[in-house]
Amino acid sequence: MPNLKLQQDFNPANKLGEGGFGPVYKAWNLHENGREIELVDPTLLEFDANEVRRIIDVALLCTQASPGLRPSMSLVATMLSGDVEVASVTTRPGYFN
Repeated sequence: MPNLKLQQDFNPANKLGEGGFGPVYKAWNLHENGREIELVDPTLLEFDANEVRRIIDVALLCTQASPGLRPSMSLVATMLSGDVEVASVTTRPGYFN
């Protein structure tokens, strides 16, 4: 019986956000629909939308299905600082399939 309880935690009825198990699914859904800005805390009254998009794009790059497509931490740091252009996000996380 304990295993049954564990399996139920992955039941689609337990999905969070908008159609997935947690924040990564929600972020990807919003990204794919061009609505990344909705991830920003609504209590944050002022923010740079371009900076927010850059941060989200970098985060999504870190979830690529293939580890070879994910940026190194040093590249993440330079992308976040704005010193290097953020690469395009190419694939969804492997566990989406």
